[in-house]
Amino acid sequence: VVSAPPDRREDATYLEVDTVDLEDPLATDPAFVIRPIQGKARVRLSAGVNYKYGDLLLFTAEPLTPSDESDFSYKAFLSRQGIYTAIYHPRSIQVVGQGSISPLLLGLEKLRQKARLVILRQFPQPESGLLEGILLGNDNDMPASLKGAYQSTGMTHIIAISGFNMAVLAGLVMLIFSRMFNRYWSALLASIVLVTYAIFVGGSPSVVRAAVMAVSAFGGHLIGRRQSGGNALGFTAAGMCAINPQLLGDISFQLSFAATLGLVLFASPLQAWAMNLLKKHFPEEKVELVGPRVIEYTLFTLAAQVVTLPIIAIHFQRISLSSLLANPLVLPVQPALLTLGGFSTIAGLILPEAGRLLALLAWPLLKYTNFMVELLA
Repeated sequence: VVSAPPDRREDATYLEVDTVDLEDPLATDPAFVIRPIQGKARVRLSAGVNYKYGDLLLFTAEPLTPSDESDFSYKAFLSRQGIYTAIYHPRSIQVVGQGSISPLLLGLEKLRQKARLVILRQFPQPESGLLEGILLGNDNDMPASLKGAYQSTGMTHIIAISGFNMAVLAGLVMLIFSRMFNRYWSALLASIVLVTYAIFVGGSPSVVRAAVMAVSAFGGHLIGRRQSGGNALGFTAAGMCAINPQLLGDISFQLSFAATLGLVLFASPLQAWAMNLLKKHFPEEKVELVGPRVIEYTLFTLAAQVVTLPIIAIHFQRISLSSLLANPLVLPVQPALLTLGGFSTIAGLILPEAGRLLALLAWPLLKYTNFMVELLA
């Protein structure tokens, strides 16, 4: 059973499958020729195949143990996802039915694919590829050269669902619901939206961490508790690692945790220091009005970056100095980009003409983001 949305790339398509039964042509005992088995496998197919989430497949192949080379351990990479088997280019593939898949998950995946088509229809490349990454966590439609530019400038967190995206979404939905309902209903509905969105975009560790922290913040606010970033981060990370201890070795989880830790440790001290410094040179009322926003998009991103630099250096043997400039130049437009891009996609699903109109407002922000990243790369 295809148990996750297919990972479609330019050179190949990857499927995550839950195995149901195995027919072993080499078995000598008839009782073991066909037997039920359980476990996941990662299947590599040629590009362009059209198998869907939930399909029940029948094929012939040789299951293999993933490679464990010194420079990159494919085995360790897959094991963190609970996968210990790799299958390359199976033969005689047939779709023989529909597997046992949650109707909710299946419906969300169909909606995700419709949203992808709306984005591709409303925006030209490479802006459509960027918006796919920001909204859907899918960067496979981005040109390879542009994707490389984001890697070179340390801006890949823009084209993946991260804590930054979730924080913007949490603030937006809470603002909308708080104008319509009391604080209890607002927090409940906002939590449902965040959890649904986390499932909708695939539920990566960074997305789950951000969603759990946001929901815990809503809950703490309702019972009159002051939120402690360190407590929330520690609780979230411990809970996720208790469920899946393999996350401790996952690079994306380490980077996500470190970036959030940097904000928890340094955001408040940096803001207090910067505000006092600005008040010595500018009128206090103007500093109170503009200062927090300027500090948030400059020093806060610097705080997150500094803590992640050792992890990047250890794992990738390189540090992007241009990221120190790219983040403060690119991040200020992202809340507006996320909001306009999201509304244009939702409108495009319902009324294409309205979606195209809103796309005209979002496109300049997408163009600017790509331009700055390519310039600094």
